[in-house]
Amino acid sequence: MELKRQLLFCCISLLQLLHCRSEHSSIGFATVALCPDVSALPSRPAKSKMLCGTACSADMDCDLFHFTRTTGLCYLGNSTCEGLRLWTNGPLRQRVRASAEPIAEQLSLKMLYRFGTHGLENAADPSKYRLWSGSATTINAQGAHFVEDSNSFLMAATPCFEGFFNVGHKFSIFVRAKHPMNIDGTYMTMRECVGNKVSQDFYTYDRNFWHDMYWPPQPKYVLTKSGNVFTRSSSVALVSSGMTYDTNGAAHYFFNGSMHPAMMASPDSSGTLTNSRFQCIELGGYLKTPRYSVRGSMSCFAMSTRLLTQAEFVQLDNWCKQPEPHNFSDVMELKRQLLFCCISLLQLLHCRSEHSSIGFATVALCPDISALPSRHAKSKMLCGTACSANMDCDLFHFTRTTGLCYLGNSTCEGLRLWTNGPCVSYKSVRPRVRASAEPIAEQLSLKMLYRFGTHGLENAADPSKYRLWSGSATTIDAQGAHFVTKLTSYLMAATPCFESVVNKGNKFSFFVRAKHPMDIDGTYVAFRQCSGNNVAHDFYTYNRNYWHQVFWPADGKYYLSKSGNVFSKSSSVALVSTGLTYDADRNVNFFFNGSMYSATLDSSKSASNLNDANFQCMQLGGFPGDAQYSVQGSMSCFALSTRLLTQAEFVQLDNWCKQV
Repeated sequence: MELKRQLLFCCISLLQLLHCRSEHSSIGFATVALCPDVSALPSRPAKSKMLCGTACSADMDCDLFHFTRTTGLCYLGNSTCEGLRLWTNGPLRQRVRASAEPIAEQLSLKMLYRFGTHGLENAADPSKYRLWSGSATTINAQGAHFVEDSNSFLMAATPCFEGFFNVGHKFSIFVRAKHPMNIDGTYMTMRECVGNKVSQDFYTYDRNFWHDMYWPPQPKYVLTKSGNVFTRSSSVALVSSGMTYDTNGAAHYFFNGSMHPAMMASPDSSGTLTNSRFQCIELGGYLKTPRYSVRGSMSCFAMSTRLLTQAEFVQLDNWCKQPEPHNFSDVMELKRQLLFCCISLLQLLHCRSEHSSIGFATVALCPDISALPSRHAKSKMLCGTACSANMDCDLFHFTRTTGLCYLGNSTCEGLRLWTNGPCVSYKSVRPRVRASAEPIAEQLSLKMLYRFGTHGLENAADPSKYRLWSGSATTIDAQGAHFVTKLTSYLMAATPCFESVVNKGNKFSFFVRAKHPMDIDGTYVAFRQCSGNNVAHDFYTYNRNYWHQVFWPADGKYYLSKSGNVFSKSSSVALVSTGLTYDADRNVNFFFNGSMYSATLDSSKSASNLNDANFQCMQLGGFPGDAQYSVQGSMSCFALSTRLLTQAEFVQLDNWCKQV
């Protein structure tokens, strides 16, 4: 394992040196005067600043690091608004990651999506603002495709965006899309993640482009328009549009190469507005309302933190037209070959140590070549190497006659782009888990594992999936996640297709380590709709019992189980380790502070409006739409296993959670 680690660091270091020579810059980081909070940030030993930076480069959630030469300690962090709470302005010199795409830095882009080549990844900074898609949205080489369906959307968590795209700031929005020219369609909405209140939306309607602003500092909205810049028609057309906002009003609209002065349409009063309206961004529609769908495709979306000029909008439009870079320099080709070489060597080492193949088995699946992006590869081995290098890939197909390589994944969303057939494709025989994932995750079949004091909002079972975002009233520190009785105090993650993980017919277990008063009615976890308050099930504490209430779409019923009286009701704050196991159609046991207790059915009733959408998101620390069910304390750990955990395994998990 040590040899693998050293080889990986060597490979990344060589790649960074190549980047240094080709870009005439440092290794991709710039110095900033920030000091880490050494009492809260986890540290690791490193022999040099370069190896500390290499560790940051290898971690997609890291874009900020500090190395202390005297102690040999390396501190890794990120520059999200949550991450920066653990850093303070000071005399130290840190390094921050440079932008992924050069145009992102040139145009001050905070978001940049080109769906045909980058999928749901933010090309301005792949470590932030990754989108998730509704089940009725498709992504292919032409872009993201939206239909008139409440499940046709793209969304991303955008915490603290009130500090960038609010009144008093300058910003720009850009969209490249293809749709009928007679729609009332919304390109972008800045909104609450939970609920239907918005801060702004950018849309097309009746020959105009429109921008509607709802400002929390002033209880009113301001609506501007572009004027009649296109002809209303049912014909589908390609449009490049955008707008600039200058401090307190839209300045210009951009349409197909030209700028048009913004016109005031309507200022008016509105209700109570809060910064929670900036917590998420929705693309392709307005609050998942089908009639406001774009009803076409979107190939590009971008947001800049300054006013873009006409020439810069055109530059951005030209970048969006490129399916992939046209020419690769010798240095870029050398980078690719070196990366393939490094990964191949790592696979060979793994092969020799595990006495296995490189980790793929043949499957009879054919890629949808009209939807999946392809790349050129000289051999099946190099195609597999490219898949191994991509943490989102565990499935690939190589066509020898064309030399094309198709990469995919076996998630429920990913398999929509593959069909059963006579093709010979290759699927990973082991779950794709990052090298940095915790060994306990595999041992206990954990799909989710959060230890907030050391890993922040990252899923330690697989950092590439189910990263949480936090409400504005939730704080994260070395003791864990802290919740208060406010609707904006929560943690959430998108959990698409979890109806096949924690639904009737499945086995699973929950584990929680928390600290709170023992007389609360507090919810630890709820699986729920991302928009709306309907839930699939919740695990909570109340009146000396632990409870698990499940709402099964298959039965049209809910079932409520309890642990029995396992603790004394008290207003005193106590540390608890608790969990439950569920076996196909019933609760089996509850776990509490080292002991197991048999579950008993308390009640079951018929219920309506239950469907698989109730599994799309997971909320920790409270119950959707009701602040009184907050945990009112801290949570240091949460885990979800896809099997029944034993008492000894719950204790093992509890001990892992205690480690700092």
